[in-house]
Amino acid sequence: MNPSHPIDSVYFPHLTFQEWFAAYYLVNCLYQSNETKEHKEVCSILINEQLTPKYAVMIPFMAGILYSNIENGKDPLGSGLLYFWKLLHSSPPQLIPIYQMMFFLRCLDACKADTESPFLSSQLQDCHKALIHSFKLWLIAWINFDKNQFYDYEFYIFKNEFVYEDFVNEIEMHSLTLQYVLVHPDIHSCVIDQFKQLKCKPYDNLYADSPFPCLHIFRKTINIDVQYFELLLRRRGYYDDCKQILEELTEGQLDDAIKILISALSETDIREDSAALLLKVGSKLNEQQAKHVFLILMIGLNYEKNERSCGELLASIALRLGGRYLEDAFKYERNENVFQYLINGLDNPIADFSKLCAKVLEKISMKLKEEHLN
Repeated sequence: MNPSHPIDSVYFPHLTFQEWFAAYYLVNCLYQSNETKEHKEVCSILINEQLTPKYAVMIPFMAGILYSNIENGKDPLGSGLLYFWKLLHSSPPQLIPIYQMMFFLRCLDACKADTESPFLSSQLQDCHKALIHSFKLWLIAWINFDKNQFYDYEFYIFKNEFVYEDFVNEIEMHSLTLQYVLVHPDIHSCVIDQFKQLKCKPYDNLYADSPFPCLHIFRKTINIDVQYFELLLRRRGYYDDCKQILEELTEGQLDDAIKILISALSETDIREDSAALLLKVGSKLNEQQAKHVFLILMIGLNYEKNERSCGELLASIALRLGGRYLEDAFKYERNENVFQYLINGLDNPIADFSKLCAKVLEKISMKLKEEHLN
């Protein structure tokens, strides 16, 4: 800017730039003497106007700048950020505290949800940990809301369904901007733990339409999809959802999902769905997994219940294994049932399956013929 040619106004390519510079100015005011007009004004904003829409971006920017001042050594003791949090928490109680909670989380996210860095004072670490803990309580109540026949804590947190909906809307709105909070180790472990607890609850006691709300919010963490997959599998009636998740899993996640499906083959209630899903990813099974699946099915297959998917999976893997393993497998005590199932499969209206059964029977008959000639 040329001082000899002053201009009356400054233009920004985007409002965000203006808000960042305004936040930078407010941070400087915060470091000024308590007696200055500018300092008092910024304190008033942080206490009384923190939820005013025009400051919705500016104040989190302030948190990020104050955190950076600690990182780069400008404020090694973190007095500015600590004062900032003190002022925010001095705000009068809110009628609906959800909005303030989410606002605090956005400020914490601007500080990278940092609870462990050694350059943070113990006071700042405790402050950040307290916010993470508060968010965990909200999450637990949110996830379990309306999923239990008798709930008290969830109701106490949300008071009524309108407050619950407010929280859902708020967390969905800000989920894309919470880059650090949602992947914080404590939040991740909390979500995983809730998955495990929901899996242990009887199906009839879970009343909510969605077994786990707003899943996409938590997919930034690596194990969430696999845990959600198992939850849906055990709830039954979510076959299509499970199939979609299988299609979207990474190679490592898919291996974990396959292990879950193989284990589920031993559970009567979900065996058919597990077998149907394994058919979708059958080519991904390694030889050891294929052998394990074959043995489980051969010992546990219930022909009276018409477990069609189990039979198809058995025939598919039998064809893949073939040879010596197939010969050893048919020495088990229930091999005549397997043999009968393959014969019945010749009349299956699905052409591919009937052809598969024919191929397996051909291999078996050739082997039996060899043994007879010998």
